[in-house]
Amino acid sequence: MKTTAPKALPPMSDNDRRRFEKRIDKTGFGPRGTCWKWKGSTPQGYGSFYYAGNTFSSHRVAYFAHTGDDPGDLDILHKCNFPMCVRWSHLRKGTHAENMNDRDKAGHQSTKRGADHPVAKLTEEQVLDIRAAFARGIWTKMDLARQYNVSHRLIRNIVNRTAWKHI
Repeated sequence: MKTTAPKALPPMSDNDRRRFEKRIDKTGFGPRGTCWKWKGSTPQGYGSFYYAGNTFSSHRVAYFAHTGDDPGDLDILHKCNFPMCVRWSHLRKGTHAENMNDRDKAGHQSTKRGADHPVAKLTEEQVLDIRAAFARGIWTKMDLARQYNVSHRLIRNIVNRTAWKHI
């Protein structure tokens, strides 16, 4: 069950809109080749965009930027079943229950772990190397993040065993 309501989307400045547009690849992706793929930050397999002092999901921002309609407590669902899509015509408002139903029908709930997970950026061997290097004091978390081309947050979660708990 969904536990937190999404943050209200504040108006976007012209600069925010330009920054957002620069992160969209409109060459055609997804199941039918008509999706616009988010090229920006992608924590947990969905795009995110920072503006007005907060981080928002890129598909919510895309919907809002085009329609002017803040979806409030509703989710933004992908009609195309391509989670990285930000093409506004592929998005619609819906309840969280509808979103979970769509996800299940599309087979998007992954039970895979580690390197087998669809959005994994590391292998099990790399995770063990990261933990060992940090434990020996060889590298800082920031150094490891740069070395493995991942976020500082991911390194912190690996070291603290809140990510990759299974190894």
